[in-house]
Amino acid sequence: NPVFLAFLVHHSFGDGGSLQHLAFLPAPPRLSEAGLERCGVGLALESGLNLLNSFVDMFLLAVGNRSRGEAATLNAATLNASRKHWIEEIEKAYGFSPASIPGWEAVEAVRKSVNILKHKGGIDFISEKGGVFATASVQISEELMRTYIKQIREWSLRVTQKAEGRPLKIET
Repeated sequence: NPVFLAFLVHHSFGDGGSLQHLAFLPAPPRLSEAGLERCGVGLALESGLNLLNSFVDMFLLAVGNRSRGEAATLNAATLNASRKHWIEEIEKAYGFSPASIPGWEAVEAVRKSVNILKHKGGIDFISEKGGVFATASVQISEELMRTYIKQIREWSLRVTQKAEGRPLKIET
């Protein structure tokens, strides 16, 4: 809940307090059945974003690692390599950037949303003179999730086809 998070941040840090003050904050109000259902849907959608983001990372690892032929390995180093590393591997090996393939916008939107949820509690903050301001919160709906799934599926198929030198043909 972004309102509760803002309340929490304000009362934790806004008055020069520390995280120790968290123990003395009032508990959030009890949720109704409808509220619990909304929370459940929200958690499911956030989980879906995380899974899509993980899929992209593992997909890029697989395509980039496959370019190494017999030298391909799956070990701690390859599993911990960054997304940027695998994009560069694909660019070197196949002569194109996965970012140039239609659907990359959805890949980036999912990555950004996941990072905002993971590192900032779902609210994107900016720092300006005079303080820190919330600029936007992650808003995800079932419809948007379906769109992301479709676009990332098509993107991954296009990347695979291009890497394999096959004509780009996507069946929807």
